[in-house]
Amino acid sequence: MVSAKPLPSVLTTEEFAFLVRYHVEVVRRLIRRRKIKAYGNPKRIPCRELERYGVDLGDAAILLAGRKGPPEPQLQVDQPSAA
Repeated sequence: MVSAKPLPSVLTTEEFAFLVRYHVEVVRRLIRRRKIKAYGNPKRIPCRELERYGVDLGDAAILLAGRKGPPEPQLQVDQPSAA
């Protein structure tokens, strides 16, 4: 089990998109339309915005702690041909 660190006070666009299960571009579009409150550049979103999208803050901390980065590319190993 992953221990849940406290949720940060502000989230990046990518973290917010992961937690509300939206694509990053959708979140950016909602920020431009001022449907999501965000500050600064790069955009920082207060974690209280998660509640507007039905995400429990306790669950969000657990999900964010268990989140893995992008998968590493797999190297293709050439198999010797049987001649």
